[in-house]
Amino acid sequence: MTTANCIEESKKNQENHENPSEKTEKKTKKKAPFSFMKSAFAGDIAEEIIFPYPQQSKEEKEETQLFLKELDKFCRENIDGAQIDLDAKIPPEVIQGLADLGVFGLTVPEEYDGLDVSYTFFCQAIGIIPRYCASLAATVVAHLSIGTKALYMFGTEDQKKRYYPKLVTGEWIAAFSLTEPQAGSDASGIKTSAKLSEDGKHYVLSGEKIYVTNGGFASFFTVFAKINSGDEEEKGFTAFIVTKDMHGVSIGKEEKKLGLKGSSTTPLLLDNVKVPVDNILGQKGKGFKIAMEVLNTGRLGLGGICAGGVKKAIEGSVQYATQRRQFGMSLSEFGLIQKKIARMGVLTFAMDSAVYLTAGLADRKDIDFSVESAICKVFTTECAWEIINETVQIFGGSGFIADYPYERALRDARITMIFEGTNEILRLFIALAGMRNVGEYFKKLGQAINQPLQSLGFLYEYFSGQVISSFVKEKINNASAQLSSEAAIVQKYIPLLNQAVEKSIRTHKKEVIHQQFILERVANMAISIYTLAACISRVDSSLRQGKTEADLDQEFTMLKTYAFIAEASLQENYQSLTNNCDKEIQKVSAFLCAAEGYPLPDVI
Repeated sequence: MTTANCIEESKKNQENHENPSEKTEKKTKKKAPFSFMKSAFAGDIAEEIIFPYPQQSKEEKEETQLFLKELDKFCRENIDGAQIDLDAKIPPEVIQGLADLGVFGLTVPEEYDGLDVSYTFFCQAIGIIPRYCASLAATVVAHLSIGTKALYMFGTEDQKKRYYPKLVTGEWIAAFSLTEPQAGSDASGIKTSAKLSEDGKHYVLSGEKIYVTNGGFASFFTVFAKINSGDEEEKGFTAFIVTKDMHGVSIGKEEKKLGLKGSSTTPLLLDNVKVPVDNILGQKGKGFKIAMEVLNTGRLGLGGICAGGVKKAIEGSVQYATQRRQFGMSLSEFGLIQKKIARMGVLTFAMDSAVYLTAGLADRKDIDFSVESAICKVFTTECAWEIINETVQIFGGSGFIADYPYERALRDARITMIFEGTNEILRLFIALAGMRNVGEYFKKLGQAINQPLQSLGFLYEYFSGQVISSFVKEKINNASAQLSSEAAIVQKYIPLLNQAVEKSIRTHKKEVIHQQFILERVANMAISIYTLAACISRVDSSLRQGKTEADLDQEFTMLKTYAFIAEASLQENYQSLTNNCDKEIQKVSAFLCAAEGYPLPDVI
């Protein structure tokens, strides 16, 4: 996905969640919030979105716990992650067992025999599986979060009736096919073509997709292709349902991978495949919108996997550190090991807080959670990598040996920072999606200044708003008094985030989309703000349920520790907007690229 794709994605998400009346709202007016983080970029604290912290109903919580208990029992008794990694294959009976539990119908509506669970339920369920086998977790999530999601969100009634019966039972496994040899992050570079037949009954698809998770055994593919026509409505690319039994569909050889060896990753080859016109998903030419909406939920699902999966690593780390003795002491008594274990726990607390806040927002149906889900993906994947890496370090030499599961976990975790949008690309998306509204506002301001007589009302509101904002700072009023010091960090840095965004837009104008050093720092600020706000909201809700600070001693300690981490990151990224070595970085990079390597001698 290029920078242009990031802008396009932010526009699509904006259009899906704003009312026509909202488009003409002025910055100084309080409008109905549609996104906590997009409001934060504008300097507004839309606390009503995240307070109170989302809660499952008593009935749903009981249902969730019963399902999780059964799922955990099945995984514990039937899944051998080490053997699956060694064989590079998931046993069919494991897939069937999960299907019998209803796993492959978790997100499918009840009228099609699915369980139709909430995002909160879903994230908890898929967080169980990676504790036993990450390859299996990847298989399940590729089926649910992205493979069948376009059918769920954009499919017709006829399409759902035709395909859901086999997808829910696990008879058919689904896959998502977007990436191509020349189109990875840059989705606009898709070359797979679709040409309407002369009789108008089907499209002929030709092209190659790569890195298709579940490709080796999937029967249902969501495929994106460009329709070859001069029709303006068909410009862009379109989503199609392609099934494995269609003539001209073939599967390439399995990729040999660093990790997730048990999952299937293959090319999908399309050679003049006749796809019925009834197999178009959504509108022609709107494939980009479909792909991005699907990936929004996919990123949240990946967050659930990471937040759930790392708990097994922490469990192993703690057990080993308390039992292993060196110099007459257990490892857990050494300060540097305590530091690792504590940080692992605190990061997991923040991961859980952010993922389940975002899941709650997704369950509301009226909130744009696109930026928040991207934040969850970036934050949880990087935290998971750090936690598993530190687990290997705590185990020392044993962590490097295949007899223990952690070298495998480390290999498996590495891909999470790459697929469903690399973290670098998603940082650009987070920043640009947040900046877009502010940029549109300044565009209006420029037009108003050029036509002052016709825009007196707009200018008056702008300048009066500037005066007010210099004296009045927004506060978090819904958080309990015991959380005031942590809330103060969010209150301080949301205006500074807005200040950084406005300054960047004024300085670079439309060229801001190419200022990746700035965009990265802005995104990092947004990530720290959101994850800290999620932690605050989580503890606040526990307090409002009648628990005392003493009851929540562990949660308070986690929150205070994470607040320290988040504030340090915020301070570093904000200060580095003006105090940095960006020019030197560019110079060194250019130097190495020109030399095609490292040209300096080993010694002088």
